[in-house]
Amino acid sequence: MAVTVEEAPFVVLDESYRIVEVGPAAEAGFGPLHGRCVWDCFPGSESMYRPHYERVRRRGEPIELVQYYRGYLTKVEIRPEKRAIRVSWEILSMLDTSDLERLRASLTDAIAALDQQAEGLDRRRVRTTLRVVEGIA
Repeated sequence: MAVTVEEAPFVVLDESYRIVEVGPAAEAGFGPLHGRCVWDCFPGSESMYRPHYERVRRRGEPIELVQYYRGYLTKVEIRPEKRAIRVSWEILSMLDTSDLERLRASLTDAIAALDQQAEGLDRRRVRTTLRVVEGIA
């Protein structure tokens, strides 16, 4: 039996934050933006994301974060890649603001998604600590 592993959507940004590569899962939304500066394509996103992108460039270490932008709560992974950075994401939840009841329900879903992400991070930290204590790392 064959198992299909779907790759997370990703883009690669050069030093000027131009989109220089688009993964297959992101092609529909980002393909037409190839070569453009990500800040021009997504107004208001620079102040939220640039500090994290800069940190990855400066330290050369990947980071993960959860960010809310334009109605979506998204888990974002930023990795250094030569002189560029690779940004991949997973949508955790979408807030529906069409009426108060839908907003309440979608906020509940978003909080549950955040709790699940926090549990996963805690488990990884514990595993890493145990590896260090056992002398595996």
